[in-house]
Amino acid sequence: MRADQTTLAITGLGVLSAAGIGRTEFTENVLAGRPGRRPVAGGLGDPAPFADTYPIREFRLRDLLGRKGGAHFDRTTALAVAATELALDDCGLRFTGEGRTRAGVVLGTTTGSIESTSRYTRETLVQERPYLVSAAGFPSTVMNCAAGQTAIWHGLKGVNATLAGGQLSGLLAFRYARKTIWRGQADVMLCGGVEELSPTSAWGVRRARPGGLPPGEASVVFTVEDAGRPQTTGRHRLGEVAACEIGITGDPADLETLAADLASCVTRALDRASVSAESVVAVAGSFRDEAAHDRAEREGIEAALGARPVTTLKIKPLVGECYSAAGALQLAALLATLAEQGKAGAPHGSRRPVGLLTCVGHDGTFGCAVVRGPEHATGDHRS
Repeated sequence: MRADQTTLAITGLGVLSAAGIGRTEFTENVLAGRPGRRPVAGGLGDPAPFADTYPIREFRLRDLLGRKGGAHFDRTTALAVAATELALDDCGLRFTGEGRTRAGVVLGTTTGSIESTSRYTRETLVQERPYLVSAAGFPSTVMNCAAGQTAIWHGLKGVNATLAGGQLSGLLAFRYARKTIWRGQADVMLCGGVEELSPTSAWGVRRARPGGLPPGEASVVFTVEDAGRPQTTGRHRLGEVAACEIGITGDPADLETLAADLASCVTRALDRASVSAESVVAVAGSFRDEAAHDRAEREGIEAALGARPVTTLKIKPLVGECYSAAGALQLAALLATLAEQGKAGAPHGSRRPVGLLTCVGHDGTFGCAVVRGPEHATGDHRS
């Protein structure tokens, strides 16, 4: 079996976003369509780059991790460590002994903690010579800090990786996790994406795309295992990622070609998952209220699935533009929708409803994933 034929079982989900903290709250708010947009109340500078943003409300690291520490974490690291804690709690997994070496972490990011990097860089310019910056702040400027600290905090000694892929970071993380498990380098991977909200990142968004969605912040981590692994069989699955494909078009401005390339990518993923286009009942796109790009993404989806009614999810109006966490948020929302639809029974004689996730970046990158929902929807699925 090739790596691209390996199906990943999702057995746990940890999420922190403007739509809620934890799988239950997130699911309720997404299904109800409650936006997490809030007026800026300080913290982003004066004047602020946006009147509204999508912050994670009432997030206190100590509430999730106890009084063990973590005060030195930058926000990106704190969010990653906390989401991993929620994911492990969600499936009831804890690792000891040899099991620690068989569990790894792969996180998608934009550039790590932008605020930490910017603040440290500024200090090197404004401090008197010999540039007496704090050495304690340097680790937070490294892109893989969050993934490394997450593994250290939770005692995970397996593969550890950080992927900078923008909008496709979540999909790239799943592909990396799939290959790692297929090669026998890990039994369990904690994978997802994280994005912090800070004055630096908010102003960067405003200047790069002044007409786009306001920025948000989120951290989403999934516990994934080989769907065919015996230990996985006894654990309830939130869903399965049956295929995950990515690509890039030569000219990002050529939206017609982008739509055609995305359609080919979706068709390829459906073929590898042995799923018919007619079986797809829900689509979670990366629609971001930019008419031309959104239209190209829709055209690509329709070319692959056909012009027929399916449930279409637009998660970004609920959580903001979360960049490297966007794809993981789309997957979390898609799983919630498939679980809800599964209560009424999956169509076409299937035991599980099937969904499609698509991501399109400004740089011409694109990707998709074919996702199967759970066999049945339950509240607490831990074994």
